[in-house]
Amino acid sequence: MNRKVLVDGLTELGLEPIGPATAPFVLVKVGDGVHKSLRDAGYAVRRAGTFPGLSPEWIRVAVRKPDVTRKLLAVLGIGTL
Repeated sequence: MNRKVLVDGLTELGLEPIGPATAPFVLVKVGDGVHKSLRDAGYAVRRAGTFPGLSPEWIRVAVRKPDVTRKLLAVLGIGTL
């Protein structure tokens, strides 16, 4: 369920998360500057440019409890508009 909240929320923002369905994270392309915006807002997400085939515009977002995920999605929604 926690993963579904994250994946559904990212999809509603117009983003396309990828990653194994069993992984404790998802990969999502967010664009330049979003990683810093999330960090400045207090969210630690990893850059995913080290994954084969992904550029620095990608981040790795850990699956968390729905309340934490919804707050992150709100910040991410502002950063991607």
